[in-house]
Amino acid sequence: MFIVDIFYRLYYGIRTLPLPIIIVLVVAFVNVVLVLISVAVVFFKRKNRDKKISLKEKYGDDVRALFMKILSGKQDYSRRQVIEEYEDIVGDLKDDKIELAKDILIDLKSHSGDTHQYDMSRFSIVADALGVDSYLSKKLRYASGPDRHKIMSEASFLQLADFNQIFIRNSYSRDEEIKSLSKTSLLSTGDNPYAYFDDVKEKDDYFDWDEIHLMNILKQHHKEGRLPQLSRWVVYATNTPLLIFLIRAIGYFKQTEATDLIASKLNDRNERIREVAIIALAHLDAYQYEQKLVQIFASETRLCQRAVIKAIGILNTGKSLDFLNETYLTTTDVELEKDIAEVIYKYKGGGNEAFDKLTSEISEGGKVDKETDSSSPILMAAGLNPKQYLHFRKKRILGHCATDLIKYK
Repeated sequence: MFIVDIFYRLYYGIRTLPLPIIIVLVVAFVNVVLVLISVAVVFFKRKNRDKKISLKEKYGDDVRALFMKILSGKQDYSRRQVIEEYEDIVGDLKDDKIELAKDILIDLKSHSGDTHQYDMSRFSIVADALGVDSYLSKKLRYASGPDRHKIMSEASFLQLADFNQIFIRNSYSRDEEIKSLSKTSLLSTGDNPYAYFDDVKEKDDYFDWDEIHLMNILKQHHKEGRLPQLSRWVVYATNTPLLIFLIRAIGYFKQTEATDLIASKLNDRNERIREVAIIALAHLDAYQYEQKLVQIFASETRLCQRAVIKAIGILNTGKSLDFLNETYLTTTDVELEKDIAEVIYKYKGGGNEAFDKLTSEISEGGKVDKETDSSSPILMAAGLNPKQYLHFRKKRILGHCATDLIKYK
């Protein structure tokens, strides 16, 4: 009663004060409450972090050794064996111990690279046995913002099949990153993984992370021999970034059946699509289209012209040497000059001889007829006329290209 009496007196005392003072007191009270809440949140976060660090220091090495033994695939483990051996190390399987298991699994998978030291299918088996999927599902129900994105990224990375329904529901989320993450995650965990390509709309946002994640999944599918022909999605794709990705992937995985389809993209109005199509043709060893690339060079944009030179270098047939020589002598674009010089230097079928002859001709001052702006401050400072400057620059580029210690890219 004493405490209640104090609150009554305080309440009626405040009511007698002027309104401005009441407002100030209310604002001050709210600020004090917010500060106390912030302090409490920071305290509990630090406490959880310290506990997490302590667990990792105490059990981390033993848990890592256990997981490496299971993931190596040298011995079969049942679900019960995984749980029992893990509990022998950490004790009862509580949330903090599941969090530890999840972190170590992610760390091991992140650093596995292309060494093939682990059986990748066992990551999801271990995670399932220790209840990582149920634990993350429970956390996801109360998470928001960055925490939600982090949880879904972890589930996708570990390829937790129990998250399929969650990914399906979130593939139509208003949060663009969550929606994109959910769709790409279905590629690695869904029953119909390539439905993602069918669902991408023309104006859907497309993130760099998507491309990295998609390519890693396609590499895994290719390694397992279950990568389909990607050309079927190229035909109907309306999303430009996705189309560019698919064209690159076809070149990377050398799906030569799509060569003619990729060649048709040389007529596309989008220069980025034309650029990746040119490079993809080279990776597909489409030697029959080399002359076509030479023919379109003059009418192409600078971006696509550089792609043509790179493609000729990748094909390296020795048939376009005259074209490369002539283009090097006539172009005034310094980036193109660097690209062409590098290709000629490494080109087979007389590339080295042509490179030396080109160097000699330029040194003697012959064949370079293009003019540059005589008012250039660089020319004025160096005391060179435009033609002398062009000779000097082309000669220096050839000299630098022949020096292995100097790299332009």
